[in-house]
Amino acid sequence: MITISNDEARSHGGISPRLHGKSNVFTCGSVQTLILVEDVDMLFLEDRGCIAAIQHISETAKGPIILTSNNSFARLHVSFSLPLLDELLSHMYMVCVTEELNNNPLLLKKFIQSCDGDIRKTIMQLQFWFQSKKYKIDRKVQVYGSLPFDLEACPHIIPKIPWSYPSELSKLIEKKITNSITIMEENPCLQGLVNK
Repeated sequence: MITISNDEARSHGGISPRLHGKSNVFTCGSVQTLILVEDVDMLFLEDRGCIAAIQHISETAKGPIILTSNNSFARLHVSFSLPLLDELLSHMYMVCVTEELNNNPLLLKKFIQSCDGDIRKTIMQLQFWFQSKKYKIDRKVQVYGSLPFDLEACPHIIPKIPWSYPSELSKLIEKKITNSITIMEENPCLQGLVNK
């Protein structure tokens, strides 16, 4: 991971040469590089060309790019819903094909149903099941017998976390959001800044 903080990215001529150096940012052997640019909302006059450089990097980079910001008022509300069974089945099948695992679509469907459509849980189950079938000798993968997956035992082995289970992180996030909304409602000057 290459971290380019706001302080490091600033130089006398605008952005530092580190952003422009293709060999420094994009290639790191066979390891995929994550580009992290912090505080993109804190641009100054001497930072001219920074946004253009970030845009150029995003167009040419083959890896993920993460931009962080300290602006807590420009929020994007995102709601998530469980995927449909057919969507999840096609994604799980693609995971199996990518990992070169020979799997029956009916068995995948049973996996998904036993995990109640939970993507993470389904992938973890598949990984656990297929890794238990392989072991290595002299760097060659040896496969022994097709281990049956007992769908009846699955709910007893892996505990199901109820939706009503209290999460400290979600409580903290809810508290922060409520405080931000309260501050915005109490101070109309801040609302004018957000609207501009």
